[in-house]
Amino acid sequence: MSGRARVGPAEFALFVSLYAVQGVVIAYFFNFNQNFMKAAGVAPETIADVQSLALVPLILKFLGGPISDRINLLGFGHRKPYIVLGLLIQTFGLIGLARVDPGARLGLFTALAIATVAGLALHDTCCDGMVIDVTPPDDRARVQGTLVVARALATVVASSGFGLLLGGGAGAGRYHRALWICAGLGMVPLVQALAARERKRAAGGERFEWGALRVLIAPRSLVLLAFGLVYAIVGYGVEINLSPYYAALHRDDRAIGALASVRYIGRAAGAALLPLAAAKLGRRRVLGLGIAALAVSTAGQAL
Repeated sequence: MSGRARVGPAEFALFVSLYAVQGVVIAYFFNFNQNFMKAAGVAPETIADVQSLALVPLILKFLGGPISDRINLLGFGHRKPYIVLGLLIQTFGLIGLARVDPGARLGLFTALAIATVAGLALHDTCCDGMVIDVTPPDDRARVQGTLVVARALATVVASSGFGLLLGGGAGAGRYHRALWICAGLGMVPLVQALAARERKRAAGGERFEWGALRVLIAPRSLVLLAFGLVYAIVGYGVEINLSPYYAALHRDDRAIGALASVRYIGRAAGAALLPLAAAKLGRRRVLGLGIAALAVSTAGQAL
């Protein structure tokens, strides 16, 4: 057995649960939330607007890290209370979505969708901060790799499972079951987080400085941000619209869930191969191959 220091088992279990729940909620929002609104009679262009607004918190989630890093929330800690708050917001948002008819109360439904994703973004970012806080440097690669796998597997299983659950029904009401499952599974990491003890920081511990954000206006950063914007439009812009696209091709929720599972298996395989490919080919070539593969697979959807 290796003598290297490792993160504690209770903390490791909490991290795995948080990442797995993220995968479950992502599986629902990326693949079935739009079909829920469509079944409730919401117009396609309005569905696109609601879905875009709901995903905005994922863009802004980087703000949660610096805030939690600097502010000890009500004296309860820098990570744990934010994780608990994020899980509570996510859970109540999911319950609200299950109880609101998007066709009749679209504004409230949109607000609840935004709140749900905001809760997810908050506990996701603060979980990452806690991982860095408590994981010994020599153990970070193992922990991060395990967490990515946990989220990927949860997304694969949830996508396929929700598809099987929803495929045999009709009407908007069947989507309530998926929302209640997402809310219920969120209770697992919530209980773990409430039971966890956050370690006290050393006086000279790592602390975020807002001045570090000045790096975002550097020329190289602007180029990287522009690349990320174009990539997001092509990658995520297509992915969040594959579900209604498949529905327009008369594929039911079973097929939509199965196809989503295959996509996430591919994403997990790509992430697993990245270290080896980067070592053999270099980052620039790997990036070029990845963009080419994205372009070919996106065009392939139209064929």
